[in-house]
Amino acid sequence: MHGHGPRGHELVAALRSSGQILQASAAPVVLLAAAAAGLLEPATALQLSTGVTVLVLALFAVLAARRTPLSWWRRVLLVVALVGLGALVIVVKLLAHG
Repeated sequence: MHGHGPRGHELVAALRSSGQILQASAAPVVLLAAAAAGLLEPATALQLSTGVTVLVLALFAVLAARRTPLSWWRRVLLVVALVGLGALVIVVKLLAHG
């Protein structure tokens, strides 16, 4: 990638490595676009986007936990911990931005 953006197999590899991030951002972007088009109130779109983001985090945590050799109860703890961290980040942001 000297002097140009990724091309060919480099571009495919870059898209694969960022695929989950692109998937996770799709629903919140749609909700925010709906607010921009006047279909939703902006505050409602932001709240829904936050909730959807936590749900997507939970889904990705479940999918990732299924691939581990952990026992079922450790997988549950892992998912709960990851979702809890996501929720904690939201709470801290809400407290910081009032």
